[in-house]
Amino acid sequence: MEAEFVVVLCGPHANGAPQFHRIRAATEIAKSRPCARLVICGDANRGKDVDQFAGFAKAQGVETVIGLYDPQMSTISDVQRAVDFVAQHSFACATIHLVTDHWHLPRAGEMLQRTLSSSPVKEKGTIVRGVPVVGGEPITLEQEQREREGLLAFRRGTYQTGTKLGWGKPDDS
Repeated sequence: MEAEFVVVLCGPHANGAPQFHRIRAATEIAKSRPCARLVICGDANRGKDVDQFAGFAKAQGVETVIGLYDPQMSTISDVQRAVDFVAQHSFACATIHLVTDHWHLPRAGEMLQRTLSSSPVKEKGTIVRGVPVVGGEPITLEQEQREREGLLAFRRGTYQTGTKLGWGKPDDS
């Protein structure tokens, strides 16, 4: 039997609060696929967003919700955690529904595909389905340019994660 995972990457905050458009979309997919596991990754809010989103999904009737917080707070580390989880919990081929904003999906999707290609999951015939979400706070042209630059740097092998929080992330340390 095929394993199915709905992987949602936590998104940026707006006006100091997490936005729920990604988790709402992921929750709807997970509810429509009862055997799917909802995997919530990311969060530059020290795990608080993951916990809040997991509570939201469970309250909406999603049976299996897994929160994966990574203190590195980067898309690449979040994708790696998701792939590690899929590798540990999938014994046959798997489908991963990657849920994130439409502007984030090209970079996050490519990172997921490359991470999968160098993992044990590759041999299992894993399929990735990108789910672009529209909603939330609109991004600026500068932020859109940073996404493109990040994707190009990843393709060139020069992508780096920093200690600076990304845009839209809380900084209440």
